[in-house]
Amino acid sequence: MKKLLATLQVLALCSLAAQDEQAAQSQDLMKKSDPCKTECKDPCACFEKGDDPLEKTPMSCKGYAAYNYPANIKVDKCWDFFIDGSYLYWYSNEDGLNIGSYQAMNPTTLLVSLPVVNGFEATHHPTYKNGFKVNVGCNLNNDDWVMDLGYTWYRSTTTTLHAAPTPSTTQGGATTGVFALSNWYFQTNTNNQFPAATVVNSEWKLGLDWLDWMFSRPFYQGRKLTVIPSGGLRGSWIRQSFLLTSNIANFDTSTLSPQIGAHSHNHYNSWAVGPRGLVETHWILGAGFRGQGSFGGSLLYTRYTKIYHQEDQLPTSGTALGHPVTYKYSNLSTLRPMIEANLGIGFGSYFMKKRYHFDLSATYDFNYLFFQNMLQYVADLNVLGNGTPGNLYLHGLTVKTRFDF
Repeated sequence: MKKLLATLQVLALCSLAAQDEQAAQSQDLMKKSDPCKTECKDPCACFEKGDDPLEKTPMSCKGYAAYNYPANIKVDKCWDFFIDGSYLYWYSNEDGLNIGSYQAMNPTTLLVSLPVVNGFEATHHPTYKNGFKVNVGCNLNNDDWVMDLGYTWYRSTTTTLHAAPTPSTTQGGATTGVFALSNWYFQTNTNNQFPAATVVNSEWKLGLDWLDWMFSRPFYQGRKLTVIPSGGLRGSWIRQSFLLTSNIANFDTSTLSPQIGAHSHNHYNSWAVGPRGLVETHWILGAGFRGQGSFGGSLLYTRYTKIYHQEDQLPTSGTALGHPVTYKYSNLSTLRPMIEANLGIGFGSYFMKKRYHFDLSATYDFNYLFFQNMLQYVADLNVLGNGTPGNLYLHGLTVKTRFDF
């Protein structure tokens, strides 16, 4: 009996030892399969842990918060600064740069008739122009933030010439083709009609300067996707002028040349400042190549320091040209939004043992500036008593190169 009890005790002890061994093996397997215990061999594909403990969730380990791994460019043993330059080939245009509608005039009574059938609208035709951007920045030693300061320069001067053709059909003696000018002249003739011209030449000048101070934190949203949210301030300076030189045909010319060359000068200056936000994404394709795109906007307090209109005084009843007709507005304040976006491709690579980094990209950019044509607005306000400023828009190619050191 004693031998039987001793045998059972030995078997029980062996069973307990086996259970302890199995539990230890199970715990080892769990540790090996626990993603929170696995070492990250690819630091670019893993998350770092936050400093402050939070409540445990299925997405956190040991109660520590995880944030997205930084994706900014980091060079070794260097200053960690960067500089970039961009070449702009942008097209600029603006709502409200229409000059006049094609109509017919009686050369005897100087009366402009209704619009000609199958007539057309004379408008200004801008083209693509050159510009540039420069940017300097650095990686901050604070949670992988990046600061940069950028300047954009763009100038455009374009001219358009229109000559009114002879009407194919005439009514009531209206045999001369003219353009009934769109509120760019405020005077009226003896028929109580605004000036009409057989030939009109327009010149539009645009000067644009932007200064941007931005902060961003690039991060990995996936193994092949990085996101760069940024925010900061934008300063904007815009200058526009629109000059019309018109061969006026429907004012009294009995003591002058058959047609009068009259000018309409229109000009404004403005400055603006306000917050700017932008989100840029990079789709990593491999071998240093990527696709990229961005979308953002600004809301700027805008001050129009000077809005100016001057036109040559036109003759009536055989009188000669007199003093110019002038209107001025100063220090008009308002809010103006801007929207921007781009889409393109890029390439970047480290060299010299990661001491330097070179990047090259090409994008097609879009910029939409709301309610910027104060020139046409002032013209409509004086002639019609009301009006809405037209929008300014720019789009085109941007080629950018960046060097980190």
